[in-house]
Amino acid sequence: MNTRFVDFLKSAHWDNYRVLDLCTGSGCIGISLALLNPKITVDLADISSEALGVALVNIKKYDLHDRVKCIQSDLFQNIQDKYDIIITNPPYVPLSEYNQQPIEVKNEPAIALKAGVNGLEIIDKILVNSKFYLNPNGLLISEVGYPAAKQLKKKYPKV
Repeated sequence: MNTRFVDFLKSAHWDNYRVLDLCTGSGCIGISLALLNPKITVDLADISSEALGVALVNIKKYDLHDRVKCIQSDLFQNIQDKYDIIITNPPYVPLSEYNQQPIEVKNEPAIALKAGVNGLEIIDKILVNSKFYLNPNGLLISEVGYPAAKQLKKKYPKV
């Protein structure tokens, strides 16, 4: 277990111990958080019913049905709560880059990877809307590709 991750969870500001794992896929991130801290409740949200089916299998495997639930949602569309942490690994691959990926990458569902012309289509929506779903001292954590990170720093210098 990564001790830095455990230390991070201990140092996070908690109001309600709620976490949203947005674009969750199999739910591995949100489920890991629930396993690391028994106070945390997690909503796993994804647009894909197939991905949420896998997440449900994982919830059952770790017997977390009382603290982890699935929500089928196109980003924040079906989200109603406020969270201390929103964690996301959204699609961030530009279309031109996706077309150049090796076949093993393309074995992943395209919806999990493609993010418009510049790779920012999804993360832009998340950055603009996350403030409505975060508690006052809440934290948004997102994975993005290196080119996207450079573009985001220019577009959102305070983020």
